[in-house]
Amino acid sequence: MLTGFVSAVYFLSLVAGLSFVIPVLLSFAFIIVLYKVLFKNQVTITTRLPWWAVIIFILCLCLLTINASKLAIKHGGWDAWAIWNLHTRYLIYPAYWKNMFLNVESEHPDYPLALPAFLAFTIRLFANHFSLIITFLFSLLVTLSAPLLIFSELIKKNIFIALLAFYLLAQDQFYIATGLSQYADTLLSLFFLAAMVAVNHAPNSPRYVAVCAALLACCAFTKNEGALLAGIFFLFYARVFLSKNNIKYTLIGAVIPLAALLIFKIICPNPNDMASSLNSETMNRLFQKDRYLLIYTSFRQNLDAKFYYLKIGVILSLALSLIQRKLPGKQFLFLTVCLLCYMGIYVITPHGLEWHLSTSQDRLMHQLMPPMVYVIAMQFCGRQYVVDSWRKR
Repeated sequence: MLTGFVSAVYFLSLVAGLSFVIPVLLSFAFIIVLYKVLFKNQVTITTRLPWWAVIIFILCLCLLTINASKLAIKHGGWDAWAIWNLHTRYLIYPAYWKNMFLNVESEHPDYPLALPAFLAFTIRLFANHFSLIITFLFSLLVTLSAPLLIFSELIKKNIFIALLAFYLLAQDQFYIATGLSQYADTLLSLFFLAAMVAVNHAPNSPRYVAVCAALLACCAFTKNEGALLAGIFFLFYARVFLSKNNIKYTLIGAVIPLAALLIFKIICPNPNDMASSLNSETMNRLFQKDRYLLIYTSFRQNLDAKFYYLKIGVILSLALSLIQRKLPGKQFLFLTVCLLCYMGIYVITPHGLEWHLSTSQDRLMHQLMPPMVYVIAMQFCGRQYVVDSWRKR
């Protein structure tokens, strides 16, 4: 939430021509508000983990770190230095940041600014020093945060499933390499995962409705497809967000990132390539069977090569639902709809389909992977293996 708030406030300060002191002071004020609203006087339940669980957790953490050291690239992947980190360099300079819109050679000056705005703010805090270290450390932090968030949620329910989920992500070289590519995909994935966790806690406190709404707005301010994910999420949980008791929390949480996104879209002179390409030919693409076959073939290849354990998890999850004679959970169905919408983008894409699939499909799947791991793992968290029960035995 701090990442999304800082990026939004910093961008708005650039638009308004404010001194850098203003977003700095507002960021520290936001930290205080977060502490008082979410953490102060909160009842915390601590559980002492068995020694063997601590050892396995540390070994998995070491495995993730070793893989990160092997897979990290100094300047990130192509999109990092051609788009994301380049946008960061523009946003560091208040007098010249709008020149970002003139750079159409590497395309996508219309991409939302959550990642580059946060990095620009942080680099300016250090007087424009350590930019390479800051961008790398932030990508490492984001990559590590998703497995830790999943682990922290699962450990309350099932110690074995929590450790297994953490290990699977720690050994997943594609997940780690993509996270350390310094692209915005992993940050979007983290915002989305955190929103799913928050909505599960919403029945316990309406504050988490505001948290969830803020995180969804941050999704939209991170990548264009984040708006699609946020929109589908909102539709599935409209009763939660729009209920009489919660609607004020929804508005409070979403207002700042959404305001930043709206202003960015208004002042950005560069149209989105997908939206601007919609024409009569788009309808024809919907009826070309070869496109669907190519999309499915590419999806299956990516699933087998880069998300093999997730494929097994989905099969086991569906089998468990069948045995229990009930439909898959709401969040499983919700993520399935998100995946289908993502694949639908390729049906109408104006770009060469093979090129578009080869350059982006695995990253779109990567955005949904940690949330799907969380949802599947939660389904398998039986009460018979909670830590407290294990210790009592």
